[in-house]
Amino acid sequence: MTTSPLSLLSPPDFRCAYEHEYPETMLEVWHHIENDQRPAVLRALAPLQGRFKKILDVGPGDAYYLSRLAPKVYDFIEPNPSFYKMAQDQARKLNLVTRGIAKVENFLEQEAPESYDLVIMSHVLFYMQEQELASLLPALEHKPLVVVHPTLKASVSVEFENYLGIENSRRRVALKEKLLGLPQIQKACPTHFRVGENFDVEWLAFLVAHHTLDHALHNLCRLASARSFVLAKREQWHMPSLKYYEIPQPQIIEFYNLPADLHASVEQALNQKMICNTSEN
Repeated sequence: MTTSPLSLLSPPDFRCAYEHEYPETMLEVWHHIENDQRPAVLRALAPLQGRFKKILDVGPGDAYYLSRLAPKVYDFIEPNPSFYKMAQDQARKLNLVTRGIAKVENFLEQEAPESYDLVIMSHVLFYMQEQELASLLPALEHKPLVVVHPTLKASVSVEFENYLGIENSRRRVALKEKLLGLPQIQKACPTHFRVGENFDVEWLAFLVAHHTLDHALHNLCRLASARSFVLAKREQWHMPSLKYYEIPQPQIIEFYNLPADLHASVEQALNQKMICNTSEN
């Protein structure tokens, strides 16, 4: 990978650069041969395959979990243009009825959330604005819902927020709990960001900081802080014999309003091969 140009950009150019750098960075993480985040989620979703015909995916990325869920209708909310096209292409490849919307507010104006059989929110909680969550989550209160997000303990995302002295992710988790209550099933998994040694300091800094970047003037300061953070941590993450960096990013998988007959199979899937540990935030 080349050195990230983000630190050289003036604020007006930042949004365009972010929309390009974010997919490139995350695809490197997701496609790494030792990625352990996606297999844990995929295993948890396995009992849901074919049970839900109309699915809403909030922040699908490249729609990795779509083939496992096997719906007939697949709608998604995805603001990033690159990921929007990937999700759309994947749905069409599977010959699904599909519709994509870029913004939460546009979705709520055009669609009734209660029309969906299942809603997926995998690793979007820390990226959404609080006003978006405040408008979307109440509409999903009684729907079967899967939420996946980094834990508030031990994840590099929250550790970096602590380093900055901000509590964005904690506020979003608190808002989720206020609006949705506690999930029926909740398990934490000791997963990681694993990336190749080709990730230099700039790319590692973007990886740990990207969820805190909101196209505002403080972004360049946050990236500078992220570089200092990475320089202090990089040797701890480096696995020279395996030729990659292993960055702690444990995730919590939560299920709301599932049909009762799925509870046992989902619990069993979560505990398979000791992938997931006792619930925690």
